[in-house]
Amino acid sequence: MTRIDWPHQTYGVEETIRRVEAGVRSLCLSSPTGGGKSMMILRLIEWAVALGWQVVVFTNRKLLTNQLATGLSNDGVRLGVRAAEFESWTDLDAPVQICSTPTEVARVLKPREQQNAKTLLFPAQLVIVDEIHMNRAESMTAIVREYQEIHDAVIVGVSATPLGVSHICDELIVAGNSSELRACGALVMASCREPAVIDLPKIHKSKTGIFSQSELDEAVKTIWSQHIVGHVWENWKKERPEGKSCLGMAPGVKESLGLAMEFHQHGINAAHISADFIFVDGKEYQTKDQTDRDELFQRSRSGDVPMIWNRFVLREAIDLPWLEMLTLATPIAGVLSYVQTVGRVLRASPSTGKEFAKIIDHAGSMRMHGSPNMDRDDQWLKYFHKPEDQLTKDRVDRLRDPDDKEAEPLTCPQCGTIRNSGGACKVCGFVSSASVRKVIQEDGTLRAVKDNVFPKRHTKMKSDTAALVEACYFRCKNAKKEMSFKQMRALFKYENRYWPPLDLPFFPKNKSDMSRKIKQVPRDDLHPKQNSGSQP
Repeated sequence: MTRIDWPHQTYGVEETIRRVEAGVRSLCLSSPTGGGKSMMILRLIEWAVALGWQVVVFTNRKLLTNQLATGLSNDGVRLGVRAAEFESWTDLDAPVQICSTPTEVARVLKPREQQNAKTLLFPAQLVIVDEIHMNRAESMTAIVREYQEIHDAVIVGVSATPLGVSHICDELIVAGNSSELRACGALVMASCREPAVIDLPKIHKSKTGIFSQSELDEAVKTIWSQHIVGHVWENWKKERPEGKSCLGMAPGVKESLGLAMEFHQHGINAAHISADFIFVDGKEYQTKDQTDRDELFQRSRSGDVPMIWNRFVLREAIDLPWLEMLTLATPIAGVLSYVQTVGRVLRASPSTGKEFAKIIDHAGSMRMHGSPNMDRDDQWLKYFHKPEDQLTKDRVDRLRDPDDKEAEPLTCPQCGTIRNSGGACKVCGFVSSASVRKVIQEDGTLRAVKDNVFPKRHTKMKSDTAALVEACYFRCKNAKKEMSFKQMRALFKYENRYWPPLDLPFFPKNKSDMSRKIKQVPRDDLHPKQNSGSQP
């Protein structure tokens, strides 16, 4: 039976074709996790092949290569695969080729550097880069450049999180948002809990409070203890939907394995999966074989393995729709990683009767990045041509800005449910005016905390504040290394121990300019200096 495409899929495909026919040569097609991007890829392949074009689809992981090749082949596409360990899929005459980026680099690009080239890139007029946010390194940039220069190919990147890819794709098409996907039955709503969180303020020592993921993982491990593991287990046991399959994220491979072993000791046949081995049934198996992983996933679906722990191996581009609960036992620094991670449990699964998902956040990720249920289409369009981490930085700035109306979510002190507003908890009905988080200490005790994770930056105005801001402005403007207004304000805070008001002279009139370099913002766009005479 042929499935009718969802409206957002039809829009994404038709808009992509329209822009290509209008002369656009590179673009990114985005839709939320679970939005059926594989079907949109199929429709674009059908369109291109009907025109007599050849098509190449790039992936950068074996799991994705296998998943995409199997799916397209089942849909009747004649294809070949150019990837190590996929020799049985070789069909050099097929008009569609699934290519592994690492394999193409090893077989095509590197031999050229050694002047020993034997293999050429597959000549194609349509180049699709699947999960382009994971496939955007210099090697892919070089491949794309060759396709554009030699074959005049059209480049289409595909991703649920389309930031940091504008160096490859000139334009962005957003096909659907979370609300639209829930309306058509592609996604389910997530119920969010924050029962007991790791004592993160102990590790927030960076200037911005925002770490890279690797820095954050290492920082979390410095406060990690068996006590934290115990609280993760207790809350999982309490919150898990009866008989449902779950997924857990840990800050490292060692911690993921430790959690799986802890669960196993409590009688739960939990598994751990990493790049090199699998832990299941209380034993470790050294394997990278996809068939072993597929077997584990089937045991997860059947309920035989009710919990799978990992350190981001299953963060993205994996389709396990039967999963109904996610435990975040580690903070997630970037919004892209966060959206991909929570998306693992948001897919609908009518065959298993899934009605909603549950997310247990032990690390404050939802406070930093927002609800997993929110629509992000406007964010992707606004930040597409900006640095990847700008969205997170701007959100944290808003949470800290005393003039901004956005507030941190509320945590019910009774059941730990997170809500945006309201006096009564929608789950347990408990009425509270304050958000109370239970913070896990290193010794295992819980401490009730009412303070926000991102406290507001309350400003002060002293007799010499305006003069100090002016001096700081010219110093930062004339610095050898270009500085932004945010850096200027942070320097003022560091030197004077308080935050200056943003409506003072030499600050931008528009707050959106705070992220820009000082030299890039004209003086006419700054708050003017009163009675200053001639300005230097």
